[in-house]
Amino acid sequence: MELDDELRSITNGDSTIVQYCTRIKSIADILANTGAPVPKRNLVIYAISGFFPKFVHVVTTIRHQKPFPTFLEMWSMLTLEERSMLKEQNRVLPSIHQDHASTPTILNTTHENCNHENWPPNNHRGSSFNGRGGA
Repeated sequence: MELDDELRSITNGDSTIVQYCTRIKSIADILANTGAPVPKRNLVIYAISGFFPKFVHVVTTIRHQKPFPTFLEMWSMLTLEERSMLKEQNRVLPSIHQDHASTPTILNTTHENCNHENWPPNNHRGSSFNGRGGA
């Protein structure tokens, strides 16, 4: 009874799809071995009922699929979605990190061996550049 209750109320939480589905399959196998098998359709229903909002669109697809998917088909669909989400996350995060450095870079310069009497250059009349600019 305890395992059956756990199966009916299981939630995904922070688990990966593999961890979550493995736990559900383990509970279902134990129940089957003790003479209380879980109907295959119910196993899928219990599994999709425990997902948090980020998989809601996949869960909706699973619920309306005809014929109703097996547990392994559901597992596969959710695993593919999780991988896609992780790829997207990994693609977005590096670009955010590169665009917004957390530590500013500061350039410090010193003027060693600099004649401060003639600084800045080209500031005196009669320079050799004749007002044409130059460096």
